[in-house]
Amino acid sequence: MIFITLQTEFIVIVSSPVPTPIKWFKGDQLIMENSQYRMPDRMAGNRRLVINKFKQKSQDKYQCVADNGVDTKKLFFYLKVKTKKSKFIFSFK
Repeated sequence: MIFITLQTEFIVIVSSPVPTPIKWFKGDQLIMENSQYRMPDRMAGNRRLVINKFKQKSQDKYQCVADNGVDTKKLFFYLKVKTKKSKFIFSFK
């Protein structure tokens, strides 16, 4: 599920009988929390990646990797950014 507003949020539901750490990647790079990326505390099995300051360079392949020591699962998201060209109106007097 993706919501695009002033920020973008990926939500993954994880169901496992044991604690399951989640890692997020943009392309092949591990995402660390900073002013652009947040990974809020999990709630009811949900894991989230929130992208703040959403812009054209946010477009990429994102990956969620869940590894509980017994099994590893990967989920891929492709985020495509479409922008509209601005129309400028000039007024000359």
